[in-house]
Amino acid sequence: MTPLTKDLFLCHNGADKDWTRALGGRIEQEDWAGRKLTVFFDEWDIEPGANILLKIDEGLRTSRLVALVLSPEMLRSDWCGLEWTSILSADPVNRLGRLVPLLRRDIDRASGGRIEIPPILRPFNYIDFRDDKTFSRGFARLLAKVRGEAPPRGAARGSGRGAVGNAAQPAPVLATFAAERQEPDGIQETLISNLLPVCDMPKVVWSAATSLKAKTDLPRGNALPPFILRENQIYTFADLSRPDNAFKPWLTRNEWKRSAVTDWRTDPDRWRWVIELLNLSLKAHLGSRGIAFDPDAKRFYFRPRKPGRSVRLKWGAGTKRTVVRAPDAEKGGHWVHQGARLSFETLGNRLFLAVEPCWVFTTDGRNSVRKQDIGPLAMQWGGKERNGAIVRHVLMWSDVLTNGRRTGHIPCGDKPIVIGRLPATVGMGVGVADDQVAIKALLKFTTAEQELEVPEEVVFGYVDDADEGGPDDDETDEAA
Repeated sequence: MTPLTKDLFLCHNGADKDWTRALGGRIEQEDWAGRKLTVFFDEWDIEPGANILLKIDEGLRTSRLVALVLSPEMLRSDWCGLEWTSILSADPVNRLGRLVPLLRRDIDRASGGRIEIPPILRPFNYIDFRDDKTFSRGFARLLAKVRGEAPPRGAARGSGRGAVGNAAQPAPVLATFAAERQEPDGIQETLISNLLPVCDMPKVVWSAATSLKAKTDLPRGNALPPFILRENQIYTFADLSRPDNAFKPWLTRNEWKRSAVTDWRTDPDRWRWVIELLNLSLKAHLGSRGIAFDPDAKRFYFRPRKPGRSVRLKWGAGTKRTVVRAPDAEKGGHWVHQGARLSFETLGNRLFLAVEPCWVFTTDGRNSVRKQDIGPLAMQWGGKERNGAIVRHVLMWSDVLTNGRRTGHIPCGDKPIVIGRLPATVGMGVGVADDQVAIKALLKFTTAEQELEVPEEVVFGYVDDADEGGPDDDETDEAA
């Protein structure tokens, strides 16, 4: 069996050389089991004239753990690829926990391109070193991993296996790996959902006998309030008792019925009718605001406002975001749209509007790309997004739905659907350290009750055409 002489192999690219060198120096200042920790770093361990490949192979074989200093340049490096794939070839799912990803940078220093984590690495939990202000927290987690300890929970803990040793007789590097830990970290964490609370809604469903057999029987261009057809009856939130009601030409007699929504709450079939009417009302409302609906994929998405032009949106406190990206006029390509699946859902005795962000790809701003092209495009645009990016998508859609105010009103008969701007949250006594969304930065809470600071003016709106060419303020926000 090959003897292990190093604790950590530092797999990195030259673009991160200075930072990795400093990290290695910090690690080698730390004590463990009566000795100093050791790292394999090319500048220190490959002497002039040595065979580089053989030395790298030796370093990988004789190091307990292999740290991947992830950056766009590192993931494009053939040398680095050789190093980390050699580890996964022997342990494809990293059961031994030997591979330790350290996320250093999202953006390529030279080209400005975003990092694209290979699918084979995405399942592995990483330590976040992107923000130098939180270096000490990431460093503590890395040390715990190297020492075979559980991640820190805010208080000093024992060193775990191999931690007790005779200072006069330094212990050898152990030929064992830290066991995979199942329990979560003991930290306070607030989870932000993708559910916008429904604060109010119509209280009455109107119904009347109709001659309509299907909605396709209506003349083209005839705009009626949202309705459904069931049992030869029209059901709608619109008041059918009004003399000027739009359904009058299709009613078989001058009779109608009022049903309380609360009476339908305990009837699963009729409650589904209520949900369907709510979703139809939402579709009609967003359609009037220039947001298209794909009936096949059940997705809403922003559509172009002018031929061949991208669309940018101002939301929140003035953040700008491209919600429709036109293809390059010379290179061609696909249109890329910000989209979401939006639907009303019942949880317990409460009603919410669920927001599931997604990307939509079209050939011309309207028609979807071929099915075989959707998967690769979705991976390219959405596969690299982490929690922070998803939360920002949800918040952007909440601003669109509420027009940037504390509540949003969706026209629906004589009484609108009222939804809250702030997604439902829940407090947790455990979580994942270094993977928390910066809630205050995202939602701008002003009180302990987590209320939003809502400006006097409406903050949601399309950016002027003259300003369309600038960079997105939140373009690089993958995670908080």
